[in-house]
Amino acid sequence: MRLPSPSRLRTVAGRIPGVLRALAVASGSSAHPQVEGRIEVEGLDGRVEVLRDHFGVPHIFAGSEADALFGQGFVHAQDRLFQMDSIRRVASGRVAEVVGSGALDADRFMRRLGLADRAARDYARADEEERVLLRAYAHGVNAGIRSLRALPPEFAVLGESPEPWHPEHTLLVGRMLLFSFGGNWDTELLRERLLRALGPERAAALDPAYPEGAATTTAAPHARAEERLLDAYRAALDAGLPAGFASNAWAVDGSRTASGAPLLAADPHLQSQLPGIMHISHIQGGRLDAIGADIAGIPGIAIGHNRAIAWGLTAGTADISDCYIETVDPDNPTRYLTPEGWVTGRSRIERIAVRGGETVEEHVLETRHGPVVGPAVRDEDREVALRSTALEAGDLVSSFLGLNRASDLQSFEDAVSLWPGATFNFVWATRDGDIGYRLGGRVPRRARGQGLLPQDGASSPGPPEPLTPQEMPRLANPPDGIVVSANNAPGGHAELGEEWFEPWRAERIRVLLEARERHSVASMQAIQLDLRSEPLLRLRELLLDTRSVRDPVVTELLSAWDGQVTAESAAAAVLESVYSEAARALVTRLAGPLTPHVLGRGVSSVTSSSTFHYRLQGPLLDALAFPRPPWCADAEDRDRLLRAATERALTMLRSRLGARPQEWRWGALHRLHLNHVLHSVPGLGRRLSRGPFPIGGDTNTVNASAYTVHYGPGRPGYAPAYRQVIDLDDFDRSTFQLPAGNSGIPGHPRYDDCIEEFLEGRSRPLLYSREAVERHTEHTLLLEPPASTPPPPGAE
Repeated sequence: MRLPSPSRLRTVAGRIPGVLRALAVASGSSAHPQVEGRIEVEGLDGRVEVLRDHFGVPHIFAGSEADALFGQGFVHAQDRLFQMDSIRRVASGRVAEVVGSGALDADRFMRRLGLADRAARDYARADEEERVLLRAYAHGVNAGIRSLRALPPEFAVLGESPEPWHPEHTLLVGRMLLFSFGGNWDTELLRERLLRALGPERAAALDPAYPEGAATTTAAPHARAEERLLDAYRAALDAGLPAGFASNAWAVDGSRTASGAPLLAADPHLQSQLPGIMHISHIQGGRLDAIGADIAGIPGIAIGHNRAIAWGLTAGTADISDCYIETVDPDNPTRYLTPEGWVTGRSRIERIAVRGGETVEEHVLETRHGPVVGPAVRDEDREVALRSTALEAGDLVSSFLGLNRASDLQSFEDAVSLWPGATFNFVWATRDGDIGYRLGGRVPRRARGQGLLPQDGASSPGPPEPLTPQEMPRLANPPDGIVVSANNAPGGHAELGEEWFEPWRAERIRVLLEARERHSVASMQAIQLDLRSEPLLRLRELLLDTRSVRDPVVTELLSAWDGQVTAESAAAAVLESVYSEAARALVTRLAGPLTPHVLGRGVSSVTSSSTFHYRLQGPLLDALAFPRPPWCADAEDRDRLLRAATERALTMLRSRLGARPQEWRWGALHRLHLNHVLHSVPGLGRRLSRGPFPIGGDTNTVNASAYTVHYGPGRPGYAPAYRQVIDLDDFDRSTFQLPAGNSGIPGHPRYDDCIEEFLEGRSRPLLYSREAVERHTEHTLLLEPPASTPPPPGAE
């Protein structure tokens, strides 16, 4: 047995009192928020009612927008305080000061991005109305913190108390989330490594292009990506290289529903964790009356509906980021080279406090392209500057709250047009019967193939302006009454990048929508749970046709398989395992030592996985179905590879799951881990986390539970973080689903009360009308401004 190092023992020993305190808090109810009665709080203009229903949703009723957002901030602090504090700490690069040197690399990267500095500038640029609302939300958060009898148990482990919340912190969290969806900066660096090692043809073969003729959201064709990718690789070599998540959303109009009004479904896919990133609330006050999924730390509703319109979001995955290799003056590190000569950039010193260590100074240069992040990227020693529209000036508050306030389609479109930075697909439906789609965000205007690889900063003319909102893909009221977005290409002629996910999910959703004459909330829920895998059905036929499976029992299982990747399926376990082995063998032939990156390993301390594998299944199956160089020499070579991959997969399954294939289960290999951020803390982590749970699905099933070949099926990359079905005929018939619970407080009844329902595919009502909410109210809390102090006797 390997003993822990003395420093590790000291670290663990130092945490033991905090762990014991945390366990005591989690075992009791001292950290549970007050949800009944009346509380006087500073910062309100009038009374705020917080009605929590039997399904765990807080409904916040106020007389004004400012008071409604104050109430939402109060509720966020009650439900998700540690999560808010954690995201703020990560975004500002201040994790090492509480956990030690293990977080230093990530802190260095975040400090180089300078999100805190950018958030402060965002607040300085905001107009007075926005500042009033941001301050109201922050006052609500701080009042919520003060109302707690005890802090959530995690604070005892860290030995810290939360700092007051400021308006800039909301903008900081917003910046962090925009950047996390911010495109392919790390993929550019990986593409470059592949190109250097393999040459243009082989590198392009490993970089899956969106298939010609495949489904696009707007039905407009997507230009031939293979040519753009290969041209970019070849051009990079000719010029000399200078020395960087998923979701479903769809809508049908009244011609396809039983009620005659639209239905809208959405299920964003994010990294599985506990608590999840999504929180559910309802805010009403002034022009606001919106309900759905929100994000603690940010006022407003991210995905849901208001009185007039419903919307869902999927990751836009357009390329909003570019890497530039800068030439920095070795005698003066504040200067860098441009076509006009040497210029002085903006420089700053970031001082990073490290728990148990010395303060580390990070000297950061910002060029015209963006901050230089290269020194904080693994295996990168060049001055790589990162241009990302997620780091540039934008009006997130007006856009976000504009969605919530939208009273008609035009005001909704105006709000989407303001959306800054990272792109999102907005699928919408209105009470008037309209449905449609918009790609929102800021995408740099590029020539064909530009932006796929790092560029030379010294010769660059500078970062290009973004496309105008009018140039972004859109769709309204299609003739067939169906809109589908599942991270597939939106279509159109604009150069938006090549990070689209494969079209399998989008095509399957459309098939299911077209298969039924009239849809209901129940049929939309059923589509969200669909586990059919067209790629694995193709692999099954290939294995049977080539007779790659020698075990007759396994052959029978595959022949009888219905295509559903359920947790209970033995055939799914076989096919997923064979695919992983075949993918590893094929990619190794081309990528060699870079195979881990192509199959899912990330290239930086803040991006643990690459997007290559999530776009690779179809091209690899094509390489097997139509064997040709460089993948396979011929059909015989392909057959040998398939037989060897199958034997390795079956050997692994027998070793892990037993000798009887009939008893194998995909869910025995593929698990949902709902891990708390402190899951690795001995004695506490398992108490705060849940799972693992057997789960079905994979990257390309509608009910997605993605994994990469590099990390294996035991570590899912993402899964549904929230599901909603909105009935535009009667909002009270709408439903939602969370993977865990609405509370982020370990030990609270709402911490994990949704897990069983999520695993079984059951949803909860998303009540909207005041009448329905009051019928199902479980707790009522009144927030009121302090009573006026009576004047002393004799005073006027």
